[in-house]
Amino acid sequence: MKPKFFLPFLFLATASSVFAQTPPAFSFCGTYGAYVMLYKNTDQFEELGKLRCGEKVDVLGRWFDYLQIRTLDGKIGWVRSADISGGPAVFPSATPFGLTSSTVPPQHEAAVPLSNKNIISMHATRLSPDVIIAKIKSSPTRFDTSAEGLQKLKRAGIPDNVILAMVQASTADANTAAPVADPPKPPEILQIKVPDGTPVEVEMVATVSSDEVREGTIIHLKVAKDVAINGVTVFPKDAEARARVYVITPPAFMGKPGQISWAMDDITPINGDHLPATFAPKEPSTSSSLAANVEDNGTTWEFRKNKPSTIAAGHRMRVTIHGDIVLKIPADIAAPSQARAESAASVQGAIQPPHEAPQVSPSSGSGKP
Repeated sequence: MKPKFFLPFLFLATASSVFAQTPPAFSFCGTYGAYVMLYKNTDQFEELGKLRCGEKVDVLGRWFDYLQIRTLDGKIGWVRSADISGGPAVFPSATPFGLTSSTVPPQHEAAVPLSNKNIISMHATRLSPDVIIAKIKSSPTRFDTSAEGLQKLKRAGIPDNVILAMVQASTADANTAAPVADPPKPPEILQIKVPDGTPVEVEMVATVSSDEVREGTIIHLKVAKDVAINGVTVFPKDAEARARVYVITPPAFMGKPGQISWAMDDITPINGDHLPATFAPKEPSTSSSLAANVEDNGTTWEFRKNKPSTIAAGHRMRVTIHGDIVLKIPADIAAPSQARAESAASVQGAIQPPHEAPQVSPSSGSGKP
């Protein structure tokens, strides 16, 4: 083969072998995320599944801000490019973000007791005996006052009055030594299993408008009432919950409304962890009033051009815990539930949806909140 034809062929062969080696990729949840949404396509954004944080995937292609990936079990779908990282994800600490652990004792600067070596060093720097004695009386000590230790001090030139102060300090420490206290017992930890599908009722913290949200916006919610498991309140009332806006489709021609797709992210139990959750299925309302249409893959929220729609504060929704999770709860914060029978019944059965219809602004012009 002629050189002028061989060199381009060699370049193409080398390039194909390099690009064939796709670097590893991992799902990235961020600081507050609990999972990554996996879609079947980028047209309707129908949910295919959820990726756990740090799950390894293969990147097959790209379309604008979305990547086509293949999971370890063979599923092929689409995720946001921002939800994929080139390295393994760093899982969040068990300590709540922005807080400190109450089980860790406060740290204080430790005072190092004086030793024979310290006294010899102070004498070598020509400190007067009065200064050295004053330091001995005002500091914790750990002197070697055995016969051999005293001989070494004398050979080092330590004055007798300083040696006497050292012996007296050692005798006083021995007489006033407090009995060694038993080490504190570690706090008792309760292990509570939260079953997959545990229902929790949440409500909006503040009114949210379609004009204010963007893709990736965190929507804050709170637990509407206590949820107890085995007599322990796992999700107390007003506990934090979060949802996230994933896709915003702007309004189209011919009056077709825009669409906001948002899904549940996580709920914070009593120990401060973040448990992944998802919106619970709900039968479509048959009433003529505007009602919520909560689906398993998130809530669809419609709006029209120049006619923003809102979801009012206090609007309640049903969510369920995603996956079987074992919580480690300190016994001192695991207070028994005051409504054990009612809460236990709510865990075993589905939470009933609220009777009132969600408040939607009159300007929404939407069939969904």
